[in-house]
Amino acid sequence: MKFSNSLLIQVLGIFGTVSNGSLVEGKFRDDVHVLMYETDASLEGQSNTPLHFFKERSQMAGLRTTVFGNNLNYRGFGDKYQNLKPLLEIINEDTLIILADARDVVLNVPEDEDMAIAAIDYFVENFRRVTEDSPNAVVLSAEAQCCVSAMSHAHPSDYFDPVTGKRNKRACSSGHEDCRWAENENIFSWVDFMHSRAHKETGLPVDDIVDVYLNAGLMAGYPKDLMNLLEVLDINPNEDDQAVLTGLMYTYPDMVVLDYGQEMFGNSQWTRGVEDGCVFEGYGSDSPLIHLETHTQPLMIHTPGKFYACLDMIIEALGGKSQERYHPSARNLITGRLSLAEQLGLGGSAAVAAAKDEAEEAAAIADAAAKEAAAVAAAEDEADVVEEIETEGEVSEEEIENFFEVAPDNYGASSNYGQYGNYGQYGSINYGQYGNYGRRMRRRAA
Repeated sequence: MKFSNSLLIQVLGIFGTVSNGSLVEGKFRDDVHVLMYETDASLEGQSNTPLHFFKERSQMAGLRTTVFGNNLNYRGFGDKYQNLKPLLEIINEDTLIILADARDVVLNVPEDEDMAIAAIDYFVENFRRVTEDSPNAVVLSAEAQCCVSAMSHAHPSDYFDPVTGKRNKRACSSGHEDCRWAENENIFSWVDFMHSRAHKETGLPVDDIVDVYLNAGLMAGYPKDLMNLLEVLDINPNEDDQAVLTGLMYTYPDMVVLDYGQEMFGNSQWTRGVEDGCVFEGYGSDSPLIHLETHTQPLMIHTPGKFYACLDMIIEALGGKSQERYHPSARNLITGRLSLAEQLGLGGSAAVAAAKDEAEEAAAIADAAAKEAAAVAAAEDEADVVEEIETEGEVSEEEIENFFEVAPDNYGASSNYGQYGNYGQYGSINYGQYGNYGRRMRRRAA
């Protein structure tokens, strides 16, 4: 196998890390190793990036984390798998490998070494439990959103030949001109399959399972099982890995297990917006974040869909430094619960309470001012209309009152063009990487 010079250096670097790490007893645990794919070598050194926080917190937890792909040309979603196999070949076969994205993943461990180590132990235990019936499977994360655009261009059975194991069809690259979203029979087939599988695996009613769709941002498995998956996957650099991996699970169901309970891997729900979709809460930087709906503490949290506002709030909630890619008002969106917003640099409980009181007072003042301005504007508008109507002399006083009672508000905060309207902040996304199927996508009626 031929390597680029950059990749060869990284392979040797991992070998050196693995070999030399054993000389320093207790520095890094040898049963788990995180591999993160990132082509931009500068991100690790920037103090406010997710990758920097991940590496910093993993070192405190004794979790060996290696970044690979630095200075390589990015070609597409399937690129990381091209460079993964040579790394797997040199890692001890008894080491559990976690493959993670680097720009939107957070290590959910607190600033407490004992708790951090316990969280990793719990992850390993969960892996063994969920793969008990499929001992050679790879575990992937599950999310509430379906589906990437590439999946509208293929049926679940199109990618793999169940007899020969060969690839029958290549996935397009979601978001490109030839790989736009389309609501069609293919999408209905994917949705039916994923819901049916979730019901079969969990025994729960379909409507009670929120995170039913495969997400390729996080996965875990032992080297030989991951290499076997890569062999069957046979993915090209420009293919959408989420589509191909879901197709592989359709044809070879025993090769993949999904973490439906968000016990190992947590995914936010970006289609619901910051207030409802950042589904984690915290009790301070000395404890991990908890999933609001499943009440679990996943070791890693992923924010797919470029949900950077949620990502940065999560980092800050755990005591890290972020790029603050959220609107300032997001700090007060979810202060009604023990939430991420309460952890954004506000310190202990006294500081939290003081900040909340200050925010509430400011909000009350702003609200009163807005109401007063609205009342003045309404009075002026009413006076103008009354003057116009009285000039014409055609409408009674009762009709004037009825007019103001039923007058439509087509452009208000919740109207067609307002913040939450058809084209507002949380409007549907039909042509992005994901389609417009959100948290509670229903199976099509037969």
